[in-house]
Amino acid sequence: MRGPGWPTVRARLGVVGLVLLAAPLAAAPFVAAPLILGSLRAHPGPAAPVTAGAAKATPTSSTNSSQGMYAYYYLWWDTQHWQTTLGAHYPFGQSPLPLPATLDSSGCNPSSLYSGNIETDVPASLFTEDDPLQVTYDVQSALAAGLSGFAVDWYGTGSAAQTPASNAENARLDSLVRAVDQAQAEGHNFHLWLSYEASSTSLTQTAITGDLSYLSSRYGNDPAFDRSNDGRPTFIWVGSYKYPTSVVAAISGQFRSAWYFVGGYQWNQWNPTVAPYFDADSPYWSSQNPWTNSQSFQQLAGLAATLHAEGKKYFAPLSPGFDRQLDGSGGCVPRDNGATLQALYTGNAAGDPQGWLLISWNEITEGTYVTPELQRYGSAYGGPNGFVHALTTGNAAASGCSTHADQPGPGTFLAVAATTGTGGCPGYWLADAAGQVRSFGGAADLGSLSAAPNAPVVGITATPDRGGYWLLGADGGVFSFGDAQFYGSTGALRLNAPVIAMTATADGRGYWLVAQDGGVFSFGDAVFRGSTGGLRLNAPVVGMAATSAGGYWLVGADGGVFSFSAPFLGSMGGSHLNQPVVGITADPAGRGYRMVAADGGIFSFGAPFYGSLGGLSLSAPIRSMAPSLDGNGYYLVGTDGALYAFGDAPYLGRVLS
Repeated sequence: MRGPGWPTVRARLGVVGLVLLAAPLAAAPFVAAPLILGSLRAHPGPAAPVTAGAAKATPTSSTNSSQGMYAYYYLWWDTQHWQTTLGAHYPFGQSPLPLPATLDSSGCNPSSLYSGNIETDVPASLFTEDDPLQVTYDVQSALAAGLSGFAVDWYGTGSAAQTPASNAENARLDSLVRAVDQAQAEGHNFHLWLSYEASSTSLTQTAITGDLSYLSSRYGNDPAFDRSNDGRPTFIWVGSYKYPTSVVAAISGQFRSAWYFVGGYQWNQWNPTVAPYFDADSPYWSSQNPWTNSQSFQQLAGLAATLHAEGKKYFAPLSPGFDRQLDGSGGCVPRDNGATLQALYTGNAAGDPQGWLLISWNEITEGTYVTPELQRYGSAYGGPNGFVHALTTGNAAASGCSTHADQPGPGTFLAVAATTGTGGCPGYWLADAAGQVRSFGGAADLGSLSAAPNAPVVGITATPDRGGYWLLGADGGVFSFGDAQFYGSTGALRLNAPVIAMTATADGRGYWLVAQDGGVFSFGDAVFRGSTGGLRLNAPVVGMAATSAGGYWLVGADGGVFSFSAPFLGSMGGSHLNQPVVGITADPAGRGYRMVAADGGIFSFGAPFYGSLGGLSLSAPIRSMAPSLDGNGYYLVGTDGALYAFGDAPYLGRVLS
């Protein structure tokens, strides 16, 4: 029940002109937290489109895909190429080299700092692939990132008699083959596929024949080239859709017995006419946008289904983002701190690919690179502990656990709680206003209300051991499921304001309820630390979160935070918000708290920021938020059952109402 006294409130930002009804309140000074506000874009969780009808994705880690993950590797980086793309006005003499452009808060819309420049990133000092040591470094870095190999982009002189000395790219290809041979000699499982660049340059049939003849004679038996595809080295014909079927048929007829032929046809280009001349297909789709084009998952899944029905393999594309705006492209796909990579990986897994083609290791100009050698993102993507490594090493959702499965059904969904199931498999529960609970992933089915509640259900709170949950009604009614114990409620009391949130103690033997007026009700071993129940507030209280030590925070719809025996880390009180705040969660790692607004904007104080929905058009307002189990991610849920996952929170499905 509400405690008898009023302890000192250590933060009250966002509440102006408080009427003091008890002990005086000590206001904490505003301290700006290190956060990126909701204007920074982020998106529906992996494969969680805003609209219904998403393709059902089954995430497949590269360790479970027969050919793993290969990254496109480009051979054009030498001093002259750097000078051409950075422009004559770039200060090549500075050390370290300055970034050549700025990006806006979304990671797009670059502004070049030097006339003639088309790049957004550079290494600290320029490298050249004419140096075999640079090529060796790239192989070693890709190994550390967990990649299976490179799909090396190349086309030659068109002569069967060409040699490594015929031009610079031939020499670099040979250096790469030697570097991979050396890596294998040292016991590493790393290989090459050949990505034949026949798209940007239109090649004659004679030239393609000459290049393939050279490749066959020089590298046909070299162990650097992977032979896991039917015992043949893999040849990806990029841009094959641009060539007449007669040319495709002739080249395939001459070389397909020696090379495993992979087409470069998009989802709407593959057809029965070309099918007889290829063993597989892999569309090069560097600008695939999971946020604005969620139907792309279904399109690629349709291509994959066709290929599988024809007995052919499908290799799925994957990109961390895309930005070629300085080079004349009008589009940009923001990276969103790894969320785009994860979303495409999860969504494109709907096609059950036999392998992955990552775009790219070092296509810097189009903004798809993951090499850790550049400065802007460093090792975040291609580093030993980067986002790519997280995919290639797999996760719980890809190792025998339940995966993405959308569920149809009506309802107004108001709450989400993360959990784990058998074998540590991740999952979550979604609860609607009628008290019906949906289980996703590893979440156990522990039950729902059997009869309509007296007041709408407004929350679901998992027990600390994730073996149960409480449902909370707006009248303060508490309903226990699984190992959650009932310690009391306000269901039979007359309240000044509806109850809107609940949080459990660290041991799960008690809980607090909070009403819209900030009145706090303590049950079990939950200790009452104070409330705002007798104060005049600028905005109603909309959420509550507790520390492991037994303190708690309340948050108002204006983002004002009230701290009771808990550290005040900042608030949005007094700031303009596009939409009201609707909830607050504590970081399980104890680093602070996060607030969420109705438009999906995230405000993070102390706790890491992993993205938000700010600036996007949503199918329904966001109603609540829950952290992932370790706090390195979080979920948002819309009132229509849309589920959005960020950071390491795995997307496992949503309700399609």
